[in-house]
Amino acid sequence: MHDLTLSMRAVMTARRMGKKFAKRIGGYVDYDLHLYEAIESLRQWSSKDIIFDVGANDGRTVSRLMNHLPSPKIYAFEPVTETYRLLVKETSKLSNVIPMNLALGTEVGKQIMYLNDQSVLSSLYPEWSDYDKTEEIDITTVDSMVDKLGIDSIALLKIDAEGHDFDVVKGAENSIRSGSINMIQVEAGFDAPGWRKMPSLWDFRDYLDSFGYYLHGVYNQCKAPISAVDNDGFADADKLNKNILVFCDALFVRHGNPNKSLNQLLGLLPGRENTRQQLHKHDANKLSEKEIEGG
Repeated sequence: MHDLTLSMRAVMTARRMGKKFAKRIGGYVDYDLHLYEAIESLRQWSSKDIIFDVGANDGRTVSRLMNHLPSPKIYAFEPVTETYRLLVKETSKLSNVIPMNLALGTEVGKQIMYLNDQSVLSSLYPEWSDYDKTEEIDITTVDSMVDKLGIDSIALLKIDAEGHDFDVVKGAENSIRSGSINMIQVEAGFDAPGWRKMPSLWDFRDYLDSFGYYLHGVYNQCKAPISAVDNDGFADADKLNKNILVFCDALFVRHGNPNKSLNQLLGLLPGRENTRQQLHKHDANKLSEKEIEGG
């Protein structure tokens, strides 16, 4: 029996390099290209649309969105003081971007953020970061911000919260239930052996399915090597230098009727699993604009 473990150092290096590659704010990079093309294609965007960028960091996602969309209003949430200051600086000339010095989750209050020298790796969970120091940050929920700002709908809820993504989604449950969020982008794991616990793609799929959202696509799949060591401490040569999926960005889109789950939409009953299988084979790109927009 082999004990499969993931090289944490290799994963952190891969993650750091991937996000470092996308760090340039002023210039366009290929990182995330297919994801942003998908976001662009799924609705008729206008400057009246609203985006919540949760985990905005230094504004890199804002930069990518601006390369594809016609200047929607973007609320950019970044809770860490120094990173927030950089976000404000980098977006100061963008009148459609509103920086918010807040984290989002399931409750309103204060929490401890564990800070990494690489700001993209700072997290609310100490096991997620080789942290150098901590900072007390303010936290609220998507639903609270929607009420406070008087927002009727959110075109895109983008989340990159270093293991905290599912809590952000759950803090948006009222908005999700009412169908007022069109698209949700999250960072999801694949239950990789030895890798830190994070919400899996299946966790998000099962939760959002109940509110009538389907998985449109998986992007930025990160792989990392695993090593296999037997009980005597010897490596299994057949399993060395293998790569496994660790995490990805996943994009979920609301079905035409936001108040019905997929089961309700299909009238799915026991013994009708073939119907569900047929749905998952359905090409989302063939959905009409009316279906996607909830018309």
